Amino acid sequence: MRKLDRNLAKKPDNWSQTARKAVPDHPKFEQRATEFEALDINDPQRRAGFQTFAPEVLPKRGFKSSWGRHKEEIAKISHGKCSYCECRLNADCVMQVEHFKPKALFPLSAYDWDNYLLACGGCNMPKSDNWPTEGEYVRPDHPAYTPEAHFQFRSDGDVDWLNPEAERTVIDFELRRKRLVDDRRWYLDRFVKNVIDDILELTSENYASALRKASILGESLNDPEFPYSTAFKQYASAALRKALPGFSI
Repeated sequence: MRKLDRNLAKKPDNWSQTARKAVPDHPKFEQRATEFEALDINDPQRRAGFQTFAPEVLPKRGFKSSWGRHKEEIAKISHGKCSYCECRLNADCVMQVEHFKPKALFPLSAYDWDNYLLACGGCNMPKSDNWPTEGEYVRPDHPAYTPEAHFQFRSDGDVDWLNPEAERTVIDFELRRKRLVDDRRWYLDRFVKNVIDDILELTSENYASALRKASILGESLNDPEFPYSTAFKQYASAALRKALPGFSI
């Protein structure tokens, strides 16, 4: 899960007006949403969802998905990748606008531009309207977020969590699902490990050349469009640290 910069996506100039028009009576919606969010997060009424609590303030089909028209702009935040697993998303049909705070539990954030991130169906569908009973999920666009403080990626493509917040994120977003783990391992085996093996072999023959090749690898893995870049940077940094003291990606 790469650290993301929300400033890469421009909020539409008329977004406030769009948000107000998304519900029949905006003042009434805000009133009922405020009452709803005053409930404890684990209150059965809260967990049943806002549409059950106050259906009268929403359109007949529920929340109007005004955010869907801005997928391409929101995609800039994560460079066209899923904000959570970092897989590449190459078509509108697989790009989903994800509410970090689910609108069913946080209706006041349903039209908050800063609550939107791009996600793949593999992460967004299992997360759905889930929210931890305590705390939050790891948020990749949080200013203080650092991947190393939360996740440890393994050479077999799997990932371990380093704290309870990361554990909930890995489990609820299914970041250990088999196809995802297999895909991370496939990229790692075919691209990253081979380059690292060449660098390690070269260190005893030509240290300067090995360092240059390591720097080129680092540039590739720092490319925000590179899939699974966080996992591969962790692996490469650990693998090269002993052979190239002081080198970091």
